[in-house]
Order: sequence, then C-alpha cells, then structure tokens
Amino acid sequence: MKRHWYHNRGAAYFGKKDYDKAIADFEATLKINPDYAEAKKGIEIVQKAKTEAAENFVKSGNAHYEKKDYDKAIADYTEAIKLNPRYAEAYFYRGVAYHDKKDYDKAIAEYTEAIKLNPRADVAYHNRGDAYFQKKDYDKAIVDFTEVIKVNPRFVWAFILRGVAYCYKKDFDKSIADFTEAIRLNPQEAAAYSGRGWAYYDKKDFDKAIADCTEAIRLNSRDIASYYNRGDSYLEKKDYNKAIADFEAALKIDPNNAEAKEALEKAKQARGN
Repeated sequence: MKRHWYHNRGAAYFGKKDYDKAIADFEATLKINPDYAEAKKGIEIVQKAKTEAAENFVKSGNAHYEKKDYDKAIADYTEAIKLNPRYAEAYFYRGVAYHDKKDYDKAIAEYTEAIKLNPRADVAYHNRGDAYFQKKDYDKAIVDFTEVIKVNPRFVWAFILRGVAYCYKKDFDKSIADFTEAIRLNPQEAAAYSGRGWAYYDKKDFDKAIADCTEAIRLNSRDIASYYNRGDSYLEKKDYNKAIADFEAALKIDPNNAEAKEALEKAKQARGN
C-alpha cells in the first residue's frame, strides 16, 4: 500500500509541476519495489517534462533578450537553471544578458559555469575574454582568447580581440601577428586591417599604418578609428592636407568626436591656418 501512496503522491506533484518532489516519490516507490514499471515510467516522464520546461524558459528568455528586456530574460534563464542545474546554455545566455547590462563580474561568473559544463564552448571563452577586456584585465582576456583559438583555430574575432589586447599591453609584434592571421582567415574583415593599422602606427611604421587603414576604410567606409589613425599617420609624415581630410571625414561620421576635433585643430595649426 505504501508503494501506491508514494506513486500517487508523485503523480500529484507532477500535476503541480513540482518535478523534483515527483521524482523523489517515484524513487521512493522503487526502493519499496524496484520492478514497479509505472514508477520507472513516471521518472522518465517527469525528467522529460523538466527538460522541456527548462528549454521553454530559455526560449522565453531569448525572446525577452531580443527585446532588450534583460531583467526578464535573466529571470527566465534562472528558472531554467533551477530545473536543470547542468544546463550550460542557460548559464551562457544569462551571462550574455548580464554582459549587455555591463555587469561584467556576473557575466564572467556565468560564462565560467558554462565552460565548466562544456569545456569546448569556444563562444563562452570568447565572451568571458571580452568581459575581462571590458574590465581592462587584458592578461585574463588574452588567456581566454587563446583558449578560443585552441578550440577553434578559425575563430577570426578571437585573433582580432587578442590583437587589440596585445596592443593595449604595447606588445605590438604579437598584436600584428594576430591581426595578420585574422586577415588570412577573412581578408574582408575591416576590423583586422584597422587593428593592424593601429599597431603599425604605435610602432611608428606610418606607411604600413596608412596602407592598412586605407584597406579598412575601403571595406567599411564608416570606420572612424581608421580615419583617425590614418589622419594621425599623415600628420606624423607632415602631410597636413591628407591628415585634415581624414579628421574631417571622421567628424562627418561622429560630429562630437573630441579626439578627432582636437586632432583636426592640431593639423590645421601645423599646416599654418
């Protein structure tokens, strides 16, 4: 009789969507009678329902995320994790939502959990690297981008972002090597040329900087950083007219860009008017 009592209570819990209590009662039934087929089937049904419910919360969270309602998205991902604490994607997506809220510490914690559950999650490493990058922790960012590349050697943006991190650390040779590999993998990626142009500028190789920035602008005519860096390179070469033209082009894209305004005035003064 006790066997039936556990089984029936488990079925009632299942009806209330209290999946953990339902499973506990079906398992208690099986301790009394290990061959009780209905209890075994009950566990299978409940586990399937838990999985589907968790997936539905993630789908709902993704819908909220697309609407930029990050708090509701996070709430849904949290419910998914409650149902399935080993749901790597739920941790990842919750990390993305925190990332977009600029709560980088929480984002890092979520990506870390996703990586524990799926060590080959290259996008989780990439996003955690970017979160470290946003915190200006370039060393940890580089470690994560390196892990991305180990998992997926064709991940172009891992090379680009690692290149940028190396630039901030003033390790320009490593930076240039990463941007060059990104270009090899995708010769149409403007950001790779832009980044390499920046690195060449900081190495004072102004001709190479100009060549790369020019290619970046050809691929993306609104690449304000490349106009600025090319303008600075022309300024260093005392080609003031071309420098002025580039700073003016940058200001057409972003009229409030303080750096471009300051550089434009500097170039005009150097030219003599």
